Amino acid sequence: MQPFNGIPVKKESTELDIGDPYDEYFVPVNQHKKYMRGEKLYVTQDKRRSLGTNKKKCCWGFIGVLILGVLVAICVAILFSQESSTTVQPRTFNNDKKIQGASYGGIVPTQSPRTTSRPPPPTTDVSEMYLKHVIEGELTIDNMQFTSGLTNPSTSEFKNLATSLEDELKMALFEPYQLQKNHNITVKVLGFKPGSVVVLYRVGWEVLDGHEKETDPIDKETLKSKLVSHLKANDGYLYNYRMSVSSVKSNYVVDSCLLDRNQCSHECSFNQKTMTFTCICPHGMVLGDNGKDCVEDAEVEDHDHHEHLHPEPEPTPEPEPEPSVEPEPSPEPHPSPEPEPSAEPHPEPEPTAEPETHREPEPNAEPEPSAEPEP
Repeated sequence: MQPFNGIPVKKESTELDIGDPYDEYFVPVNQHKKYMRGEKLYVTQDKRRSLGTNKKKCCWGFIGVLILGVLVAICVAILFSQESSTTVQPRTFNNDKKIQGASYGGIVPTQSPRTTSRPPPPTTDVSEMYLKHVIEGELTIDNMQFTSGLTNPSTSEFKNLATSLEDELKMALFEPYQLQKNHNITVKVLGFKPGSVVVLYRVGWEVLDGHEKETDPIDKETLKSKLVSHLKANDGYLYNYRMSVSSVKSNYVVDSCLLDRNQCSHECSFNQKTMTFTCICPHGMVLGDNGKDCVEDAEVEDHDHHEHLHPEPEPTPEPEPEPSVEPEPSPEPHPSPEPEPSAEPHPEPEPTAEPETHREPEPNAEPEPSAEPEP
């Protein structure tokens, strides 16, 4: 009979070894089946060891990945260092010393590069792309409406508004002594755009001989600040033209002749009087209709001559029969000179003058010798 706790009670027997009373309860692990008091005992494998091995595997895997990443970083650093060294080596070919040829067993440089630092990249000075002594500006007239007449520079509306603005801008930007100084200052309105009336203009000046060292009378920042100050002092008005301060702009003029010759076929230059870029043609050529391409002047003249010569051969055969008819020798025009005989009647009045010689009655005085019989 078994007790309540389920532990089998050991029967007293003289045959049992009087030793450790719990020997029968300890069973070897490697034994799959044991019979204990007629009962079967199944022993399973201990899984606690598998958890420890998984942790070890994860640790070793992490360490391996870390080592691999360090190796990759070292390889990349070596490659970059090699590239930097190869980019500097070609600069040694500028040396004046000669290098041995392949006949002596290969090319051996005689001098190692002095420095491994790269030279700074070349920089372009943007100021060289701008015209000297020229500034362009832009402003907007709020109290005017844009009309079609402002698109054509040849209209009186365009000319009158441009002339008025040029005079007002010159007085607002320059002092009287500056206008009379050693600079020929020009203010030129180039055109108008819609948006109320947007004015595009340029300010230029010429430096006279002997005054090259003098400072410029105005620059980009000064032009804007002076015009803004004038508008603020006059309640936003330039003469009768109302302008917003935010619309005042100024900038330097890019030299289009340096970029693409202003699309001219031959030469390009900046006209200081008109403040525009113009195309120049060589001797014997003139500008075409587009104002960009040069056309040979002789070709134009020859073309005109050909147009006149084509109708001329037609009358040329006509004069040939005329000499054959020889009506020209007919003195039909000569009767017209017959007025010369008509001039003969003009001497006829001379005989009319002869009556003056009709004074021949004076010879009638010859009867005076008839007085001789009186003695």
